[in-house]
Amino acid sequence: MKTEKFSHKIIIRIRIECPIQADVFSRIKKTLARTGIHIDETVKIAATKTKAVYDLVLFSESESQFVSALETLKEIKKVKVLLIQDEILQLHKGGKIEVVPRVRLDTIKDLRMVYTPGVAQVCTHILHHPESAREFTSIGNTVCIATNGSAVLGLGNIGVLAGMPVMEGKSVIVRQMAGINCVPLLIDSDEPATIVTVLQKLAKTFSLIMIEDIAAPVCFEVEDTLQSLVPIPVFHDDQHGTAIVVLASLLNILKHTKKKMQTVKIVINGAGAAGLATARLLLNYGFKHIVICDKAGALYAKREQDMNPYKKSIAEITNPEHVQGSLSEVIKNTDVFIGLSGPNVVTKEMVQSMNKKAVVLPLANPIPEIWPENALKAGACIALDGRTINNALAFPGIIRGALDARTKRITSVMKFKAAETIASFASRKQVVPDFMDLDLHRAVAAAVKKAAL
Repeated sequence: MKTEKFSHKIIIRIRIECPIQADVFSRIKKTLARTGIHIDETVKIAATKTKAVYDLVLFSESESQFVSALETLKEIKKVKVLLIQDEILQLHKGGKIEVVPRVRLDTIKDLRMVYTPGVAQVCTHILHHPESAREFTSIGNTVCIATNGSAVLGLGNIGVLAGMPVMEGKSVIVRQMAGINCVPLLIDSDEPATIVTVLQKLAKTFSLIMIEDIAAPVCFEVEDTLQSLVPIPVFHDDQHGTAIVVLASLLNILKHTKKKMQTVKIVINGAGAAGLATARLLLNYGFKHIVICDKAGALYAKREQDMNPYKKSIAEITNPEHVQGSLSEVIKNTDVFIGLSGPNVVTKEMVQSMNKKAVVLPLANPIPEIWPENALKAGACIALDGRTINNALAFPGIIRGALDARTKRITSVMKFKAAETIASFASRKQVVPDFMDLDLHRAVAAAVKKAAL
């Protein structure tokens, strides 16, 4: 799909007026192409005997490239730019979510049922039967998604306000794919104790707490501490959603490449939340040969440079051959590369140094460690980035299943069943299935619920 191929670029819609002659519009398209602009969509919206008006959806690498392209268009006689509109900003105007009632309020009778005096009956019932709050309020189908904005996508520490569109986006996904209400919470603090206290005090409002885009190692401490304090699941999607989808991908990749879980050699670049969680889940599932790299190179037992307790813990159970060196050295003679780090850190030469039937999963967003097409040109047999291997395949069903089971935490077995279900929905030609398949999310939910019970 063109939109997928260029989805990392700036999307802008322009409206132009030009003479009706065919060669003029052709010159416009050639001019834009020459400046590096990709035209994704062209719609003629009006025309007279002498003039035509078109809407063009353009993909640009940067604002400066777009401005330069507009200046070049002005050189074509009688071409006017009537409108410039940022498509993404336009979509987000007013936000992506809202709160809407589930009951009618059309009459005074409705008011008395919804509010006073009728609501007192429900309050009294819950007072005597606290467990029924999930049934007679929105609590049973409501989760929160909390962030401090310290690790938003590939953008880094951009703060809570700039991180809100991501929280809204995930809220839309959870609602659309799993029918769950999701409330974003912006916690403006880098102190784990503060984040934990806020969420603990609010926990009775929800049946599950998601934490999102909180940088490591703070996210580990928040998740572990909070889970020990509240009787509902705490789920960090950056860690566990990513790990589950990577496991699902590898289950199908092993079939495609005819490699074995016990012998396949995996290198993970990125020792943050996603990297460490993915390594742990793969180890728990039965993978044996995993090396994790960060900016200082391979993690190994007794490494001193740039370590924290979480890196030390994972270093004790990964890298059985005590490999040392940079990513370019570690990736040699491996079978699978999993990128959970940053943009453009893998070269074609590094892919060429891998074993035959190499698999490259560069999952950094929005710009991957290497573009899949470049990895394929370098000899990889499978190369997919975060637009395909995406945690959105996992978290709606996992959360739905956890809520339906009323479980107090999400276990490794629940994660395994989610991954196996996702893998089973992929066709022979796919590594992972289509995110838009609602049956997939229902099946994941059912598998997670069964595992929980």
